[in-house]
Amino acid sequence: MIRQPLTADAVTTNTSTFTTASFTVPADARVLVFVASAAAGLLAGTPNPPAISGANLLFEQLNTVTIDGVDRRRITAFAASAAAATRGALTLTFDDQRQDLCAWSVIAYTGVVVTGPLASFTGSGTGTDLSITTPVTGDGLTVVAAVTVTSSTLVSPRGGATEVHDVTNQQLGNRAITLETEDRDSAASSMAWGWTGNASAAGIAVALPAVTPTPGPRPGPAPLAEQLALRFAPILHLHPAERFVPVDAKRYVENSAVWKAGSPFDTTSTWGGNPGDPYPRRPVAEAGSVSARVGEPGESIGGAKLGSVGPDVDTFLQFAGWTDAEGTSSDTVDIDSVTTYSDADGIAARYRDEPVLADSRHWYHAEYIEPDTLLARAAADPRGLDKVLGTYVSRPGLLCYHLFFPYHSESVGQDSGDCAGSITAQQALSHAGDWHCVAVLLDVPKNEPTNAVPRLIGTTVSRLSADDGGVEPPAYSSDPDAAVTMTVRSWRPTSGATAGLPKLAGGHPRIYVAAGTHSMYVSPGERAALSPSAGTAFCGRFDPGVPIPEDLIPHSDESLGEDMLAFLAKLLGGAGIGGAFGGLVGPIGLAAGLIAAGAEGVLPHSYGLDIMGYGDVPDTDKAPGDEESTVLAPPGVTVSGTADRIDWASRRDLVIDGRTYDFVVDRTTQTWWPSPARESGFQGRWGQRVTADVDALRAGPRMPDMVDLFLDALTDGDNRDLFPA
Repeated sequence: MIRQPLTADAVTTNTSTFTTASFTVPADARVLVFVASAAAGLLAGTPNPPAISGANLLFEQLNTVTIDGVDRRRITAFAASAAAATRGALTLTFDDQRQDLCAWSVIAYTGVVVTGPLASFTGSGTGTDLSITTPVTGDGLTVVAAVTVTSSTLVSPRGGATEVHDVTNQQLGNRAITLETEDRDSAASSMAWGWTGNASAAGIAVALPAVTPTPGPRPGPAPLAEQLALRFAPILHLHPAERFVPVDAKRYVENSAVWKAGSPFDTTSTWGGNPGDPYPRRPVAEAGSVSARVGEPGESIGGAKLGSVGPDVDTFLQFAGWTDAEGTSSDTVDIDSVTTYSDADGIAARYRDEPVLADSRHWYHAEYIEPDTLLARAAADPRGLDKVLGTYVSRPGLLCYHLFFPYHSESVGQDSGDCAGSITAQQALSHAGDWHCVAVLLDVPKNEPTNAVPRLIGTTVSRLSADDGGVEPPAYSSDPDAAVTMTVRSWRPTSGATAGLPKLAGGHPRIYVAAGTHSMYVSPGERAALSPSAGTAFCGRFDPGVPIPEDLIPHSDESLGEDMLAFLAKLLGGAGIGGAFGGLVGPIGLAAGLIAAGAEGVLPHSYGLDIMGYGDVPDTDKAPGDEESTVLAPPGVTVSGTADRIDWASRRDLVIDGRTYDFVVDRTTQTWWPSPARESGFQGRWGQRVTADVDALRAGPRMPDMVDLFLDALTDGDNRDLFPA
């Protein structure tokens, strides 16, 4: 199940009608509401059960229980079903009976049965604890319970349950109300609470049956794409410090809100509206209301409304909230919301605490581009890439293992110590959403395609480095948005820096994944970036597009501030001319930039950071060794000499709550994949925009075209004769 707390409060208003805060309910959800109250007046009678309306929901009363005696109370449970996402507030009405204490908790659950009767159980008593017997069993059962206590006290769940809401309020004269809700994702004999001080209490527990995941039928032999994908599925060596693993991108999309933003993109004034529009701002589609597959409910992520972008319009996904340097977090966009960084802890918490998301971890998406399609695409390039392919394979097919990590962590100046302790430096290049790829170029026999032979292997990195620790990069091509660089090498060559690599286990390539950045290498160890600058300055405080204030630059020449900007322009301009293709960052281009800057006399003085003077030093990629790594491997494949292992969870036609999940890429039905020409599919960013980020260094990236990157890198390697046999 996935729990989504919606709203909760406790009030002392003397009235017969109460209104909750507004909230959004995801599609295919069961909504539970618990209401506790006390009637107004001395020696008041037993409170009436309320009636509930609002948010386009129809509520059914499940159960109610009272606390009798001098201070009478009532708690009532309600349920409603939401087939589609909806938004609104609830109105609680007690007929003409005024209540002067009222508390409520509203919670939505997905991944559970959303129609049909629900079992519920009650209990009451006086003391410092309460237990409700819950005689229910079943796989995946979720039990949700609420207790109201006649005092203002801290209520704690017991027996392994997780607290959802805890609200309390107190009148003058010490008359008080507390309402606490909790749940657990397994059956238990009881739900229990404890508190300090003797008090009367009453509670209700509700059992929510889970929707059981069932694999869809797959008659007949497995398609070629599936057979090849399973045969060459990579083994990932993950660093012990790694917080994020590859996940199912479809479930990430379905659990994200979709935002539209205008130019300038790094200010909340253009998110969800135009400058001057009132706050709070809202996404164009709420989390839980998005469809990522043809025929499934919700607004299509690949349609024009959600998927398109333009020069002055951007689209981005918001899976979790934002945070700032002080650790303050926000899930909404209001006038005073913090929106400086993506909330890594919030992302990690969702994958830890929400079962549907936790089950989506350890997933790859495999795409097979068969020979005719690949050759046609290569031949359409004016460079004649089909002829380049023919140099290395007679009948080329390309396997792409698309790997989506929900967060990318990349710092500057930490290894050097120049920016130790700086939050801006630690967050300088970090963002939500991170696409990577392992690609295998195959020689595919026409009559026996399952006997395909690997010839080249491609892996993506965040920063380019040399295999031998020198200055010569492998064959490479960089994404236009600078999200990743594809590197391509021969498959297990007999000579050179990568001789015998990648290592294999059961025929599967072993790939070493750098902590945080998820750069992928065919061997372990630290990699220093070939670029002398991370692209930021003064410990992440300034991006390339942001002028550096002159008072930060120690100098005696009044023009040095302008000179510094000229230097940066020269350096970045040089970086854009040095690669094998236009706009690629390479050591040759950086050297040209340095020469151009020096020739014009604008090289800055040393500031103790890097050879640029003011730019930040990129931290090294740290790919783990065998003995310290956790391996993510195909089931049944033995990988020796590692610290731990996890099986890939990728499956075919997995059906959960009426939605289908599949590791084999189908760009026709899986609508989040952009088409090669970018005329359809989701073209936006896979993580949220953040503020004060002119160059989008901390914004989520767009999905790179991994096939284009591979073909471009292949051409670079062919031009430089980098593919030994």
